[in-house]
Amino acid sequence: MIKQMINFLKTRYVFLYFTLMTFFLLLSCFFSWAVWLLFGFSCLFGCFLSISSIVSVIVYTWGFSVVIKYNSTDVWMYMLAWFVIVLGLRYIIDLVKLTKQKNNKHWFKYFLSLINWKLLLPMLVLLVYLVLPIHNTTVKLTLVMGVWLALLYLVFENRKKIDIYKLIKMFCLGLIVSGLMALLRPISVRLDQVMAYFVVYGYTKFSGFTGHPNLYAMFIMLAISALWVLKYVNKIDNLSYWGLFIPLFAFGFCTISRNFIIAFVIEFILFYILYFIKYKKAAVKSFGIMLLVLSIISCIFLTETKITLVRFDILPGSTIINYIEESNAGVSRDTVFSSVDESTYEKFSDEWWTLVYDGKIVYDPGRV
Repeated sequence: MIKQMINFLKTRYVFLYFTLMTFFLLLSCFFSWAVWLLFGFSCLFGCFLSISSIVSVIVYTWGFSVVIKYNSTDVWMYMLAWFVIVLGLRYIIDLVKLTKQKNNKHWFKYFLSLINWKLLLPMLVLLVYLVLPIHNTTVKLTLVMGVWLALLYLVFENRKKIDIYKLIKMFCLGLIVSGLMALLRPISVRLDQVMAYFVVYGYTKFSGFTGHPNLYAMFIMLAISALWVLKYVNKIDNLSYWGLFIPLFAFGFCTISRNFIIAFVIEFILFYILYFIKYKKAAVKSFGIMLLVLSIISCIFLTETKITLVRFDILPGSTIINYIEESNAGVSRDTVFSSVDESTYEKFSDEWWTLVYDGKIVYDPGRV
């Protein structure tokens, strides 16, 4: 019985780890103290994960930066630093093992020869440059940059051990889960305090847990681009592809970001041109499904569709005047509400708004 349980934990360890970590993330949406439970669990049990799984944890939690904080303490950076230390120790141990196998008298020189100096030296030069008195830098900023550079080095050196396809899927899944949890803001006091409000034409732009709608849109677009790469090289099945793409695009569309729409259209055209050249029948079928999916999403999120079209000057502002009046909008700029900076609406006169609706004044409060 005990052996069966041990074997079960070995085979299902990664799944159980991500399941429990997601539970602690959900708990952190309501209670700030749960962030430390998440930190302790992730760091302690994360030590037993493979290199590929540890990197998957990092990309999975990337979209939770606003939630994985305790007051002003960026707990997610502590998690990242801990995993970098774990990966670094494993890397050094592997080098030591290789050195012992050689049984060479000049073992130290051989040890140094195993280090990728072509990659490491530029990173060290960059860190030295950052601490020079010619900038207004801080110790904290330098340490953060050092952690990211160390992660980049370790990922590159262990690239053969990392499942890039799994990594992409976990990144997409993390953005979707964070987006779904962000929808809990109306019933969570903590989320209402830590999440910023970005208002455009009286409508709140969706920003997930990244702190800014444009940043969330950039993450979403990066994930969609990676999905298209997987689709092009035929490394993802149709169910997984559409299961990830549909919620990703829906959340990206709700950011009402012009940059997202422009980037999506450009990559959409390029992808299907290349995909059609390689797989004609599959490309035509996928293209038809894609148009249907985009049409349905734009109809479901009709308000976002209208505001987006207004922002691109395709529709006049008068088409959303009823919604604006009902939502008591009329902000003079993007208004960000947070627990630190509680801005208030600044309203213009009705005559001024009339000129905006008629197109005589070019004004876009959604420009961040």
